Amino acid sequence: MKSLKKLNELDILDLLGDYKSELKKLKYKTDSVKFRISELEEQLKVKREEMRIKGVRTGEVVKRRGRPPKIESVKQVRKPYPLSDWDRFILDGIKDAGKVLINQEIMDNMIKGAKEKGIFQDLNDIKIKLNQHLVKLANRRGDLVKVRFKGRGHAYAMKEWMDGKKLMAEYKR
Repeated sequence: MKSLKKLNELDILDLLGDYKSELKKLKYKTDSVKFRISELEEQLKVKREEMRIKGVRTGEVVKRRGRPPKIESVKQVRKPYPLSDWDRFILDGIKDAGKVLINQEIMDNMIKGAKEKGIFQDLNDIKIKLNQHLVKLANRRGDLVKVRFKGRGHAYAMKEWMDGKKLMAEYKR
């Protein structure tokens, strides 16, 4: 911007127009804010009068000790993903056995089912898929339950076979 001393007549007229326009906008804004404030104060008076008629005290601040009460948020429950063929091999193998199974027995069922469906892959890929799907079914979805096993690893049981945290006697190994 030019120095104020070096302005010509057109620049001065242009600046005067800009400043007058800004001033009009500010006046309009202050008038609208004053109007909103007066409306809110009127609503507050009406609410206080209604509460006075009902016998409720207004303006009292209630101090509480400790943490504020926890507001529980509503969690949306997602629809579980549909089960894949690999999930079916695991679940059907455990159901058909009628007892808890360990990883090796579940893997044998997966290999047999994969060969029947024609989706058999490398043995290492099957091991990886077994671990991924056991985590999915036991930890995320809750369809299977890990059960203590005398040996290495866990045995897996159907959720319906549990009585609280204990496995029902007819499904033990």
